[in-house]
Amino acid sequence: RKSPGGARVTPRELVALQFLARAQPITSRHYQDLLQVSGPIARRSLRKLKNLGLIHVHVRALHELSRYTLAAPARRHLARVTGQDPTSFRVMRGIGRVQLDHHEAAVDLLVWLTVACAKSRSWSLERALLEREIRAQLGTRARGAQVPDGIAVLVHREGHRRTYALEIDRSTENVSYVVATKVEGYAALHEAGRSIAGCPDWRVLCTAPTQRRVNRLAVGSWNADVPEGLWYFAHHEALSSATVLTNTWRTPRLTAEGRAKLVAESPFNPGMGGTAEWYNRCTPRTEPTNQNSNVPFTDCSMHSVAWTVHYFLKCTFM
Repeated sequence: RKSPGGARVTPRELVALQFLARAQPITSRHYQDLLQVSGPIARRSLRKLKNLGLIHVHVRALHELSRYTLAAPARRHLARVTGQDPTSFRVMRGIGRVQLDHHEAAVDLLVWLTVACAKSRSWSLERALLEREIRAQLGTRARGAQVPDGIAVLVHREGHRRTYALEIDRSTENVSYVVATKVEGYAALHEAGRSIAGCPDWRVLCTAPTQRRVNRLAVGSWNADVPEGLWYFAHHEALSSATVLTNTWRTPRLTAEGRAKLVAESPFNPGMGGTAEWYNRCTPRTEPTNQNSNVPFTDCSMHSVAWTVHYFLKCTFM
Protein backbone atom coordinates (compact mmCIF):
# COMPACT_ATOMS: atom_id res chain seq x y z
CA ARG A 1 0.00 0.00 0.00
CA LYS A 2 1.20 3.47 -0.87
CA SER A 3 0.04 6.60 0.95
CA PRO A 4 -0.47 10.01 -0.67
CA GLY A 5 2.86 11.01 0.85
CA GLY A 6 4.66 8.23 -0.97
CA ALA A 7 5.15 5.84 1.96
CA ARG A 8 5.22 2.22 0.89
CA VAL A 9 5.09 -0.98 2.90
CA THR A 10 8.28 -2.91 2.21
CA PRO A 11 8.39 -6.72 1.81
CA ARG A 12 10.16 -6.97 5.13
CA GLU A 13 7.41 -4.98 6.85
CA LEU A 14 4.79 -7.26 5.29
CA VAL A 15 6.61 -10.21 6.83
CA ALA A 16 6.61 -8.43 10.19
CA LEU A 17 2.87 -7.82 9.78
CA GLN A 18 2.39 -11.57 9.26
CA PHE A 19 4.21 -12.23 12.51
CA LEU A 20 2.27 -9.50 14.31
CA ALA A 21 -1.03 -10.98 13.10
CA ARG A 22 -0.18 -14.31 14.75
CA ALA A 23 1.57 -13.06 17.89
CA GLN A 24 -0.30 -9.83 18.72
CA PRO A 25 0.02 -7.84 20.79
CA ILE A 26 3.75 -7.33 20.31
CA THR A 27 6.02 -4.60 21.61
CA SER A 28 8.41 -2.35 19.74
CA ARG A 29 11.24 -4.46 21.17
CA HIS A 30 9.76 -7.59 19.58
CA TYR A 31 9.50 -5.77 16.26
CA GLN A 32 13.08 -4.56 16.52
CA ASP A 33 14.43 -8.01 17.41
CA LEU A 34 12.43 -9.68 14.65
CA LEU A 35 13.74 -7.39 11.91
CA GLN A 36 17.21 -7.11 13.45
CA VAL A 37 17.29 -3.34 13.13
CA SER A 38 18.10 -0.48 15.48
CA GLY A 39 15.54 1.00 17.83
CA PRO A 40 15.07 4.25 15.85
CA ILE A 41 14.56 2.35 12.59
CA ALA A 42 12.04 0.02 14.23
CA ARG A 43 10.07 2.91 15.71
CA ARG A 44 10.09 4.78 12.40
CA SER A 45 8.78 1.68 10.62
CA LEU A 46 6.04 1.18 13.22
CA ARG A 47 5.06 4.84 12.97
CA LYS A 48 4.73 4.46 9.20
CA LEU A 49 2.52 1.38 9.56
CA LYS A 50 0.36 3.26 12.05
CA ASN A 51 0.03 6.27 9.72
CA LEU A 52 -1.02 3.91 6.93
CA GLY A 53 -3.75 2.56 9.19
CA LEU A 54 -2.34 -0.97 9.28
CA ILE A 55 -1.71 -1.28 13.02
CA HIS A 56 -3.15 0.02 16.28
CA VAL A 57 -0.96 1.38 19.08
CA HIS A 58 -1.79 0.70 22.74
CA VAL A 59 -0.14 2.74 25.49
CA ARG A 60 -0.84 1.62 29.06
CA ALA A 61 1.75 3.79 30.80
CA LEU A 62 4.44 6.20 29.68
CA HIS A 63 7.18 4.14 31.31
CA GLU A 64 6.15 0.96 29.43
CA LEU A 65 6.81 -0.07 25.86
CA SER A 66 3.99 0.52 23.41
CA ARG A 67 2.06 -2.52 22.22
CA TYR A 68 0.85 -3.06 18.67
CA THR A 69 -2.04 -5.01 17.20
CA LEU A 70 -3.35 -5.54 13.69
CA ALA A 71 -5.84 -3.06 12.17
CA ALA A 72 -8.61 -4.13 9.80
CA PRO A 73 -7.09 -2.57 6.62
CA ALA A 74 -4.02 -4.80 7.04
CA ARG A 75 -6.13 -7.88 6.35
CA ARG A 76 -6.26 -7.13 2.63
CA HIS A 77 -2.49 -6.88 2.31
CA LEU A 78 -1.86 -10.04 4.30
CA ALA A 79 -4.48 -11.96 2.31
CA ARG A 80 -2.73 -10.97 -0.92
CA VAL A 81 0.66 -12.13 0.39
CA THR A 82 -0.44 -15.36 2.06
CA GLY A 83 -3.43 -16.35 -0.09
CA GLN A 84 -5.55 -16.78 3.04
CA ASP A 85 -9.04 -15.48 3.68
CA PRO A 86 -8.85 -11.89 5.03
CA THR A 87 -11.21 -12.81 7.86
CA SER A 88 -8.70 -15.39 9.11
CA PHE A 89 -6.59 -12.53 10.45
CA ARG A 90 -7.78 -11.47 13.87
CA VAL A 91 -8.36 -7.81 14.70
CA MET A 92 -8.26 -7.33 18.46
CA ARG A 93 -10.62 -4.87 20.09
CA GLY A 94 -8.20 -4.20 22.91
CA ILE A 95 -5.51 -5.77 25.07
CA GLY A 96 -7.13 -5.35 28.48
CA ARG A 97 -7.77 -9.08 28.90
CA VAL A 98 -4.31 -10.19 27.81
CA GLN A 99 -1.88 -11.30 30.52
CA LEU A 100 0.82 -9.14 29.03
CA ASP A 101 3.78 -10.28 31.11
CA HIS A 102 3.15 -13.94 30.32
CA HIS A 103 2.21 -13.35 26.68
CA GLU A 104 5.20 -11.14 25.93
CA ALA A 105 7.59 -13.70 27.40
CA ALA A 106 6.13 -16.29 25.02
CA VAL A 107 6.52 -13.87 22.09
CA ASP A 108 10.12 -13.27 23.20
CA LEU A 109 10.88 -16.95 22.84
CA LEU A 110 9.11 -17.17 19.50
CA VAL A 111 11.02 -14.16 18.12
CA TRP A 112 14.35 -15.55 19.31
CA LEU A 113 13.67 -18.94 17.74
CA THR A 114 12.55 -17.32 14.50
CA VAL A 115 15.66 -15.17 14.20
CA ALA A 116 18.04 -17.90 15.38
CA CYS A 117 16.67 -20.42 12.88
CA ALA A 118 16.91 -17.85 10.09
CA LYS A 119 20.62 -17.53 10.83
CA SER A 120 21.26 -21.20 11.55
CA ARG A 121 22.87 -23.53 9.04
CA SER A 122 21.34 -26.54 10.76
CA TRP A 123 17.78 -25.74 11.80
CA SER A 124 14.84 -24.09 10.06
CA LEU A 125 11.53 -23.11 11.60
CA GLU A 126 8.71 -24.97 9.91
CA ARG A 127 5.78 -23.90 12.04
CA ALA A 128 5.04 -21.86 15.15
CA LEU A 129 1.89 -21.53 17.23
CA LEU A 130 0.92 -19.63 20.35
CA GLU A 131 -1.61 -20.87 22.87
CA ARG A 132 -4.62 -19.04 21.43
CA GLU A 133 -4.15 -20.62 18.01
CA ILE A 134 -3.50 -24.05 19.52
CA ARG A 135 -6.77 -23.88 21.45
CA ALA A 136 -8.60 -22.62 18.37
CA GLN A 137 -7.34 -25.59 16.35
CA LEU A 138 -8.17 -28.10 19.08
CA GLY A 139 -11.64 -26.69 19.65
CA THR A 140 -13.56 -28.69 22.24
CA ARG A 141 -10.64 -31.12 22.47
CA ALA A 142 -8.67 -28.40 24.30
CA ARG A 143 -10.73 -29.06 27.44
CA GLY A 144 -8.61 -31.11 29.75
CA ALA A 145 -5.80 -31.34 27.21
CA GLN A 146 -2.16 -30.49 27.87
CA VAL A 147 -2.02 -27.19 25.98
CA PRO A 148 1.40 -25.47 25.95
CA ASP A 149 1.98 -21.73 25.82
CA GLY A 150 3.43 -22.23 22.36
CA ILE A 151 4.78 -24.77 19.90
CA ALA A 152 7.72 -24.55 17.53
CA VAL A 153 8.39 -27.25 14.93
CA LEU A 154 11.99 -27.24 13.71
CA VAL A 155 13.48 -29.20 10.82
CA HIS A 156 17.15 -30.16 10.76
CA ARG A 157 19.09 -29.92 7.51
CA GLU A 158 19.27 -33.72 7.46
CA GLY A 159 15.47 -33.89 7.44
CA HIS A 160 14.74 -34.67 11.08
CA ARG A 161 11.71 -32.86 12.57
CA ARG A 162 11.37 -32.06 16.24
CA THR A 163 8.63 -30.24 18.15
CA TYR A 164 9.35 -27.98 21.09
CA ALA A 165 6.52 -27.26 23.51
CA LEU A 166 7.07 -23.81 25.01
CA GLU A 167 6.15 -23.20 28.64
CA ILE A 168 6.46 -19.78 30.25
CA ASP A 169 6.79 -19.64 34.03
CA ARG A 170 6.43 -16.27 35.76
CA SER A 171 6.65 -17.48 39.38
CA THR A 172 2.92 -16.94 39.89
CA GLU A 173 2.21 -20.55 40.91
CA ASN A 174 3.69 -22.92 43.46
CA VAL A 175 6.29 -25.28 42.08
CA SER A 176 4.26 -28.24 43.36
CA TYR A 177 1.27 -27.03 41.32
CA VAL A 178 3.40 -26.60 38.19
CA VAL A 179 4.79 -30.09 38.63
CA ALA A 180 1.34 -31.63 39.13
CA THR A 181 -0.37 -29.83 36.24
CA LYS A 182 2.40 -29.49 33.67
CA VAL A 183 5.52 -31.53 34.38
CA GLU A 184 3.65 -34.73 35.18
CA GLY A 185 1.18 -34.05 32.35
CA TYR A 186 3.95 -34.03 29.74
CA ALA A 187 5.53 -37.08 31.36
CA ALA A 188 2.23 -38.92 30.93
CA LEU A 189 2.12 -37.93 27.25
CA HIS A 190 5.66 -39.21 26.79
CA GLU A 191 4.95 -42.46 28.59
CA ALA A 192 1.91 -43.02 26.36
CA GLY A 193 4.03 -42.42 23.24
CA ARG A 194 1.95 -39.43 22.15
CA SER A 195 3.17 -37.01 19.50
CA ILE A 196 3.01 -33.21 19.66
CA ALA A 197 2.21 -31.38 16.42
CA GLY A 198 2.66 -34.65 14.56
CA CYS A 199 6.20 -35.26 15.86
CA PRO A 200 7.02 -38.23 18.08
CA ASP A 201 10.31 -36.52 18.95
CA TRP A 202 9.61 -33.56 21.19
CA ARG A 203 11.00 -31.59 24.13
CA VAL A 204 9.62 -29.04 26.59
CA LEU A 205 11.37 -25.67 26.85
CA CYS A 206 10.54 -23.74 30.01
CA THR A 207 11.76 -20.24 30.83
CA ALA A 208 11.60 -18.70 34.30
CA PRO A 209 12.18 -15.15 35.55
CA THR A 210 15.06 -16.00 37.92
CA GLN A 211 17.79 -18.62 38.23
CA ARG A 212 16.44 -19.52 41.66
CA ARG A 213 13.11 -20.38 40.06
CA VAL A 214 14.90 -22.42 37.37
CA ASN A 215 16.60 -24.43 40.11
CA ARG A 216 13.35 -25.06 41.97
CA LEU A 217 11.54 -26.18 38.83
CA ALA A 218 14.40 -28.52 37.96
CA VAL A 219 14.30 -30.05 41.44
CA GLY A 220 10.54 -30.46 41.12
CA SER A 221 10.84 -32.21 37.77
CA TRP A 222 13.55 -34.51 39.13
CA ASN A 223 11.50 -35.46 42.18
CA ALA A 224 8.53 -36.21 39.90
CA ASP A 225 10.59 -38.88 38.10
CA VAL A 226 10.12 -37.43 34.62
CA PRO A 227 12.34 -38.78 31.83
CA GLU A 228 15.81 -37.34 31.51
CA GLY A 229 16.16 -34.84 28.69
CA LEU A 230 12.44 -34.16 28.40
CA TRP A 231 12.37 -30.79 30.17
CA TYR A 232 14.88 -27.98 29.60
CA PHE A 233 14.92 -24.85 31.75
CA ALA A 234 16.46 -21.42 31.24
CA HIS A 235 16.59 -18.06 32.96
CA HIS A 236 14.55 -15.87 30.63
CA GLU A 237 16.98 -12.97 30.82
CA ALA A 238 19.87 -15.23 29.73
CA LEU A 239 18.17 -16.00 26.42
CA SER A 240 18.32 -14.12 23.15
CA SER A 241 18.39 -14.94 19.45
CA ALA A 242 22.14 -15.50 19.85
CA THR A 243 21.85 -17.97 22.75
CA VAL A 244 18.50 -19.74 22.37
CA LEU A 245 19.96 -22.58 20.25
CA THR A 246 23.00 -23.02 22.51
CA ASN A 247 23.64 -24.75 25.83
CA THR A 248 22.19 -21.83 27.80
CA TRP A 249 19.48 -24.33 28.76
CA ARG A 250 19.73 -26.53 31.86
CA THR A 251 18.37 -30.03 32.42
CA PRO A 252 18.81 -32.52 35.30
CA ARG A 253 20.98 -35.51 34.42
CA LEU A 254 22.01 -38.58 36.41
CA THR A 255 25.80 -38.90 36.66
CA ALA A 256 27.87 -42.06 36.72
CA GLU A 257 28.23 -41.57 40.47
CA GLY A 258 24.46 -41.85 40.88
CA ARG A 259 23.94 -38.16 41.62
CA ALA A 260 21.80 -35.70 39.75
CA LYS A 261 23.30 -32.52 38.37
CA LEU A 262 21.78 -29.59 36.57
CA VAL A 263 23.89 -29.58 33.41
CA ALA A 264 24.23 -27.07 30.61
CA GLU A 265 22.90 -28.76 27.48
CA SER A 266 21.34 -27.63 24.23
CA PRO A 267 17.96 -29.22 23.49
CA PHE A 268 18.71 -28.59 19.81
CA ASN A 269 21.38 -31.27 19.53
CA PRO A 270 20.36 -33.27 16.43
CA GLY A 271 22.33 -36.25 17.70
CA MET A 272 19.85 -36.83 20.51
CA GLY A 273 17.24 -39.36 19.52
CA GLY A 274 14.30 -39.89 21.82
CA THR A 275 14.45 -38.83 25.43
CA ALA A 276 16.62 -40.89 27.73
CA GLU A 277 15.39 -43.88 29.64
CA TRP A 278 13.20 -43.34 32.68
CA TYR A 279 15.18 -42.78 35.83
CA ASN A 280 16.00 -45.98 37.66
CA ARG A 281 13.61 -45.79 40.57
CA CYS A 282 15.77 -48.19 42.57
CA THR A 283 18.75 -45.83 42.45
CA PRO A 284 19.10 -43.62 45.53
CA ARG A 285 18.08 -40.17 44.37
CA THR A 286 19.46 -36.86 45.53
CA GLU A 287 18.33 -33.42 44.53
CA PRO A 288 20.09 -32.07 41.43
CA THR A 289 23.17 -29.97 41.99
CA ASN A 290 24.84 -27.31 39.93
CA GLN A 291 27.05 -28.91 37.27
CA ASN A 292 30.21 -27.46 38.82
CA SER A 293 29.39 -28.35 42.39
CA ASN A 294 28.56 -31.33 44.57
CA VAL A 295 26.30 -29.36 46.87
CA PRO A 296 22.53 -28.95 46.42
CA PHE A 297 21.21 -26.22 44.18
CA THR A 298 22.32 -22.69 44.82
CA ASP A 299 21.66 -19.60 42.76
CA CYS A 300 24.10 -19.38 39.85
CA SER A 301 24.50 -16.90 37.11
CA MET A 302 24.24 -18.04 33.90
CA HIS A 303 28.38 -12.89 13.98
CA SER A 304 26.23 -11.02 12.69
CA VAL A 305 24.43 -12.46 9.65
CA ALA A 306 22.53 -10.41 7.13
CA TRP A 307 18.79 -10.60 7.58
CA THR A 308 16.91 -12.35 4.81
CA VAL A 309 13.23 -11.66 4.29
CA HIS A 310 13.07 -14.59 1.92
CA TYR A 311 13.39 -16.98 4.83
CA PHE A 312 10.34 -15.62 6.59
CA LEU A 313 8.26 -15.74 3.44
CA LYS A 314 8.88 -19.48 3.44
CA CYS A 315 7.90 -19.90 7.09
CA THR A 316 4.32 -20.82 7.93
CA PHE A 317 2.98 -19.27 11.09
CA MET A 318 -0.10 -21.44 11.27
